[in-house]
Amino acid sequence: MDWKGNLLNKWTNNVSQHLSEINNLRNANSINEIVIMNFINTIPKKIVKSGNVLRVFMMHLARPLEVPILDRFAILTYDVVTGQNISLLINRTNFISYHYLDYRDYILKLQNQTGSSIREIDRAFWVYGKHIL
Repeated sequence: MDWKGNLLNKWTNNVSQHLSEINNLRNANSINEIVIMNFINTIPKKIVKSGNVLRVFMMHLARPLEVPILDRFAILTYDVVTGQNISLLINRTNFISYHYLDYRDYILKLQNQTGSSIREIDRAFWVYGKHIL
């Protein structure tokens, strides 16, 4: 268990070093796809060395109403409902660059069509993806 404590301390120190950049994003009036990609491909990489899910999660924490969470169950559901086949690619380094914005656009489109929150859609995708896996 000691490795978890060491890893948590390392992440905490790394987050502290980049807190002003995270807060700048959090406090921005609006964001667009360029801002999302610049953040996801820079700041989280300085905090954790790998992990597309963690990189998107950090962005989600800063902008929860605009950036849906990414996880394997949600991507699996996305594959089923859109006919895509990207769930096998989630751990590849270029996944975020090539697929996350399409996923985000789809979730935002669903939000507009249904009136549901991003959180409600994310939860539904997670539950369905877990069920079919």
